Amino acid sequence: MQAGLVTWFRRVAIAEGGSLLVFLLLLGMPPTHNSAAVPVFLGITGVLLGLLLLAYALLAFGLWAVLGWSARQVAFVALGAVWPYGAFVVVAWLRTQQREPEAASAPPVAGSGHGRR
Repeated sequence: MQAGLVTWFRRVAIAEGGSLLVFLLLLGMPPTHNSAAVPVFLGITGVLLGLLLLAYALLAFGLWAVLGWSARQVAFVALGAVWPYGAFVVVAWLRTQQREPEAASAPPVAGSGHGRR
């Protein structure tokens, strides 16, 4: 369950971060000069961004419970949802968090001097 939840969170975080950049910065700003297209376009993008943000938040709270994050880590993940490029930083941070336990539990490399005295 944990691996699946982390995978879904990464996917949604990348989609949320990408949509924030694409919809608002690249597509949202040019139509503001055409007053007829603004309400429809911004309404559609607003709904899409809202759904992705909601999915991001729900998955983040699920990971909080499963992975036992501290309040500081939860605040960092929450900030990643609203800060441009933040979701990508959170995904990279989550990858490093997932690698650390594997490295700690890995057996020592032969010839490294660990285990023999």
